[in-house]
Amino acid sequence: MKKISYLLLLALPLLGLSCSKEKDNKDNETEEAFTMTVTLPEDTSETDAVYIIGAFNGGEEFALGNPKWELKGSATLRSIEINPENFIGGKTLAEGYQFQSPTRGVEVTSDGTVVVRNQKETSIKIEAWEKEAGPKFDPSGTWTLVGTINDWNEKVGIEMTHEGTTWVAKGVHLQASDEFKFVMDGSWATNFGAGEPNTKFVAELDEEFDLQPDGGNIKAAAGYYDIYLYPFLAKAKLVDGGPEYPPQGNPVSAISLAPNYLELMEGSSESLTLTIEPEDADVMSIVWESSDEAVATVTQEGLVTAVSEGTATVSVTVDGLTASCPVTVNRESPPEPGEGPTVYVFNATGWTYVYLYAWADGVGSIETDWPGQFPDNDIPKVDGWSYYRYTLSDAWCAGPVNLIFNDGNSTGQTEDFPITMQGGESYFFYVDNGKAALIPDPMDFDPNDYVTPGPQPSTDPATLYVYNGNGWDWMYLYTWNINGSPASWPGVPAEATVEVSGHTFLRFRLAAEWCSETDDVYLIFDDNKGNQTMNLTFPIRAGQSYYIYQHGDTAEMIDPENFTPADPPAKDGSWGIAGTMNGWSASSPIEMTVEGSFYVAKGVTLTADTEFKFVQDKSWAVNRGGTFIALGETFELFQDGANIKPGLTGTYDIYINASGAYAYIPNPAQ
Repeated sequence: MKKISYLLLLALPLLGLSCSKEKDNKDNETEEAFTMTVTLPEDTSETDAVYIIGAFNGGEEFALGNPKWELKGSATLRSIEINPENFIGGKTLAEGYQFQSPTRGVEVTSDGTVVVRNQKETSIKIEAWEKEAGPKFDPSGTWTLVGTINDWNEKVGIEMTHEGTTWVAKGVHLQASDEFKFVMDGSWATNFGAGEPNTKFVAELDEEFDLQPDGGNIKAAAGYYDIYLYPFLAKAKLVDGGPEYPPQGNPVSAISLAPNYLELMEGSSESLTLTIEPEDADVMSIVWESSDEAVATVTQEGLVTAVSEGTATVSVTVDGLTASCPVTVNRESPPEPGEGPTVYVFNATGWTYVYLYAWADGVGSIETDWPGQFPDNDIPKVDGWSYYRYTLSDAWCAGPVNLIFNDGNSTGQTEDFPITMQGGESYFFYVDNGKAALIPDPMDFDPNDYVTPGPQPSTDPATLYVYNGNGWDWMYLYTWNINGSPASWPGVPAEATVEVSGHTFLRFRLAAEWCSETDDVYLIFDDNKGNQTMNLTFPIRAGQSYYIYQHGDTAEMIDPENFTPADPPAKDGSWGIAGTMNGWSASSPIEMTVEGSFYVAKGVTLTADTEFKFVQDKSWAVNRGGTFIALGETFELFQDGANIKPGLTGTYDIYINASGAYAYIPNPAQ
């Protein structure tokens, strides 16, 4: 077999390991619906909405702000019906859940520890919230309606008259495109919206809804309304205040959706195109709905997102006419293998690539010399996890072979893995530094079954988990103490990446002789490219584990359970924009310059048909796309995401944060 020196070289992995799944605990599954009663902290107010969040209902992204998962009741005593029939993807409460308020944060203990529950409980008491209660709110002023209906002029808003503690504006005519908020004393200093800030909330007729300071804009179907505001309860309601629709000179005669059927994989999205006839119809109301949001959701712009396996129907109603589109959501499953064996590798090594080498007794190298075969061009997903794939020939199944997974640079490899493979079969491997293990069932795969996140100290080395706050491509650790330096400059690279509390840490091990029982250890983190921290001192002891946040030229020890890193600083020459405005040339993108933790392209000319993506290092290998929301509002970005089509005409500055996770386009008037 091949023998190489075992010096690990760290490269940021292409495959994100930011997802983790807790093991199912069948003993805690709940088969029948039950009522969960929750006692909230005494400083909880009636305006503090509270939601139950967990894997069983899609987590924050799908449950936070969803009325289905909101606790109902008084300020401090609330309840919610828990029905396992509404759970997604076979998840259970045993996989963990918590309580969260958009205004007060998550549930914590009295000492500030975040609480995650995993048992069926019918009566729960919450000790404290993550955030303190805000200042006491006095809503006793004079209220007006402000919005597109009066050009957002808070000084001349639609006046509301008061009846006791209730305020009402009668006969307000709303178009389908109108948005509004409630403003006190003719000033934006005190205003009420609905839902999260920078979002849009659709109010239903005769249904009371919650408000919050600086909340989102409020919309409703076109019509005439009496609008009631209950400021001391932070609630509002719209009731019928006139004809269902204003008179239409050119009403809608027909609508249709394209495509008329969607089949999506979990986590993917696709937009539906709504056609209205005639094209110049006077449209009063457009409302999108999903029959089962646990399977698929839809925005009021027609973007359908697959949540979990199953079927649902997405419909749109335009001025009383309805069109529907059936949606089928599938889970990612292994593709059919070829004539020879197919190997899939879950890369937990931290190597940029994984090569696959095989040798056999009396034969030597199988088909390809060291370092072996490079993975296929695509990176398939199976049950939501990304894998390198190797499509092999029959030469790999002529008898017993020994597989070695390596980084291609003679710096890292696994031990031999003896196996006899068959043509037309697929083999899944979990590969970490120095080891490889077969995955028996890729449709029931959990990386935590193969490596336990968090500290794994032995009685000998000290273990350091370091968060790369500078976003360096490489990180080395150089240290010295009373026993001398353990390695020459630039030091040793990390041996692995480890997921802890939703963040990726680099793992270093310091041998016992590098540590001291009484003195501090001197450390320097560097990238071997001229960037480094100052000399740092930490009381590091053998057999212990430490979490360190490295950023700028310094670092400090942290508690990973209560850690929120800042955006890494932007780096020159990293991100650019490619699209219809430059012929989709990634090698010659519109270059973006650095502003703190953001990249910005200034003065970009857009037309209504312009589409673009963000590309990194002038290559399509790392690109980000997403769905534009509105001027001044951030929107999420994803690897290989959708083309961004803002539908704007004019000259704009375009921003992306250094991590490539989100972007925004500010209003030029701001």
